[in-house]
Amino acid sequence: MTIKRKPTNIALYELWAPELHVVDNNWYVYFAADIPPLFNAKHQMYVLKGPAATVDPMLETSAFNLVGTGPIANLPDRWAIDGTMIHLNNQWYLVYSGWPQGANNELKQELWISKMKSPTEADPAHPAASISSPTDHAWEAHTDSGGLHQINEGPAWLEIGSFRGIIFSASASWSSDYTLGVLQYVGGDPLQKSSWHKSHQQLLRDNPNGKGPWGPGHCSYAALANYGSHEM
Repeated sequence: MTIKRKPTNIALYELWAPELHVVDNNWYVYFAADIPPLFNAKHQMYVLKGPAATVDPMLETSAFNLVGTGPIANLPDRWAIDGTMIHLNNQWYLVYSGWPQGANNELKQELWISKMKSPTEADPAHPAASISSPTDHAWEAHTDSGGLHQINEGPAWLEIGSFRGIIFSASASWSSDYTLGVLQYVGGDPLQKSSWHKSHQQLLRDNPNGKGPWGPGHCSYAALANYGSHEM
């Protein structure tokens, strides 16, 4: 696989959390990056377009190129990372972790969802919406010398049995408090917070008195067809 971008006047730094997806019969890589002089404060979501889904993306000839000359079109001009594409009710959505509207520091991250007009463009007729704020449970926060960090990030889509929803990371990734939470889709418009239910208990948490896990977070799932199961 060759990851590259077309020659542009944009210099991207701190590329985070790339995800490879098949969307509408084509390979895409969604990732976060920032630009100087603000660097992390300007982290936003970008997308690379690759070959058709019928082509092996791992081939040396399977090139991926940056779409456009900036972040994904029509997303809010705010900090955003950890984007993942989900297909729900015959529609594509991008779910990502972002700062609340009006925020200018990294102490709070929410889960946001954007309806997509195409694999590379958000729908301007339906503004992105916050569907999870890290203020519901104590385990979503971590306090250290830098202050109170309230974090929801690393969303991963899971469909298993009757369950459809998002497994997300909460609290501080640099600490043993890092944990996995569950945000279940319960029906209705995915852009409405009321269409999602956050579980009171974590899915997976630190076990300080045993052999692990230590600060589990930012997971993904793989469906094992031969075994009829999902592995984290």
